Amino acid sequence: MRRDSRGMESLPVIIMIGAILAAGTVSIGIEAISRAQRMSSQRRAIESFNLFVEQSCILCAGGLGDSRLVDIELGDGLIVLKGNIVQLLIGGTVRSEVLPLPILASENELRSGIYLLRVCREGSGFFIKVERA
Repeated sequence: MRRDSRGMESLPVIIMIGAILAAGTVSIGIEAISRAQRMSSQRRAIESFNLFVEQSCILCAGGLGDSRLVDIELGDGLIVLKGNIVQLLIGGTVRSEVLPLPILASENELRSGIYLLRVCREGSGFFIKVERA
């Protein structure tokens, strides 16, 4: 009988230790899921940026009037246009590329959405014009 009574006294302690371990495991799991979602969002933004740069380079090799539709998904990021330089910003600069032709838009910052890229001519120079579709 004595052995059974000691087991009953230690049961609340065991339950409390189990609850503490479970809470710690759940908090670690939630943080891991949150980190995976952030990384997935950043990866989609980088892939969209790479697609934007790739389509811009293809247009640079084409002729006057050529156009492409590009669907970019940047999440919290944005693409900054500065002449021939295109930058992806998510917090700080994540990626940067130099294009053969200058790229112009009504706003120098692009967010998620569908954009029309078109090769245009002004004077004796060519450039890529970006418009929201």
